[in-house]
Amino acid sequence: MTLQQTLSDIITNLPDWSARQLNEAQTSQAVVLRVLQALGYDIWNPFEVIPEETADSGNKPDFIVAIDSKPRFVVEVKRLGRDLDNRAKIQAVNYANNKGIRWAVLTDGSSWLLFDSFMQRPAQDRLILTLALHKQSVQVLANALGRLLHAEVWDQDDVDTYIDRTARDIQNNLHLSAQLEPLAETLQAFMDEMTIQEPEKGIELAYRLEKWRGEDYQLVEDNKKLFLNIFESLRDEDKSQEGREQVAERDDATSKTPDARIPVVSVENADLAQVLRRGVEQTIAQEPSSRSSPIDVWIGGEPIKVRNWRDVYGGIAEAYLLLGQAEDLEVTSEIYESMEQGRRKGSGEVYPPSSYRRLSNGKHLYANHSAIATAAKSQDLLRGLNAPSGMIRVIYKDEEQQLP
Repeated sequence: MTLQQTLSDIITNLPDWSARQLNEAQTSQAVVLRVLQALGYDIWNPFEVIPEETADSGNKPDFIVAIDSKPRFVVEVKRLGRDLDNRAKIQAVNYANNKGIRWAVLTDGSSWLLFDSFMQRPAQDRLILTLALHKQSVQVLANALGRLLHAEVWDQDDVDTYIDRTARDIQNNLHLSAQLEPLAETLQAFMDEMTIQEPEKGIELAYRLEKWRGEDYQLVEDNKKLFLNIFESLRDEDKSQEGREQVAERDDATSKTPDARIPVVSVENADLAQVLRRGVEQTIAQEPSSRSSPIDVWIGGEPIKVRNWRDVYGGIAEAYLLLGQAEDLEVTSEIYESMEQGRRKGSGEVYPPSSYRRLSNGKHLYANHSAIATAAKSQDLLRGLNAPSGMIRVIYKDEEQQLP
């Protein structure tokens, strides 16, 4: 299995493993050793991937990776989902220093941090690169890990200079990609609205119509190749999703009869967290094939498995129906009797089925918004339910939000 295939398989399983709360040993087994093997190391050779190596101070890094009997980097593993705080960072750097090793990797299986232990600054500030399996694409991750940690990398002359330069280059590109991605999402929505096909034309028109600020346009122009790669990647994902979500527009006759009723929960007796959880489960059941994104969600302090922001938004909308507040929902959200009656593009063409979430009352919630807009709309709906602060906790692309 290639490195990219290994990472893809791990990423697919991360939500389930997070819910099961893997400990350190399980994280090592399910993630770290598999990644090291895919990077070209013989994980069965105790002199190449050295487990529980005792450092001079008596501390034990989880692994020391060696090439031709020469230690190259330390790997310190924490349980999946563990906060990689300053204490963990200092521990990883100290393990490397105690063995006279320059490079240290700290990971919880999901986030991978690379440190230069020889830097003259506080240990926790020697971090030079962060990679996140729940944030970056598989291609980006495979490329970055391969360029830095593959066994073949360590055979070259002056490898330390190469690692330092390459890690900083990757970190800069990741930071730049994070700035360009929301601009690509904006362009994608704008081009759909204006029925423009060519990205170059879309970029110019978006600037002239002030869809972007001047500095945003300049950022795109200065990094055109990277931006277009990100844009094409987003467009490919949407095409793939539409292909998976082609559905017949006829609905189950029973679900559309006037006598169909949604089980209503008594507001007085309802536990809002439980209602919201039921709503999320219901919206996922109504939309079984939907694209996954790097998102983790807790409702009322308990984790719930979702695939994307639309699951959250649709789940809150379903909670309105469960609480008998369908009219309130229609006042605040874009609800349509059918997709044909819904929003239309500038060309007059209807939006595809993937732009909606079908609700349990047979109506359709328009949900074709960016992640930022969907989060804001979810927040507004929660306020309409008088949800307490922090009822829903979301970690999306490594950033945490409390809703409402």
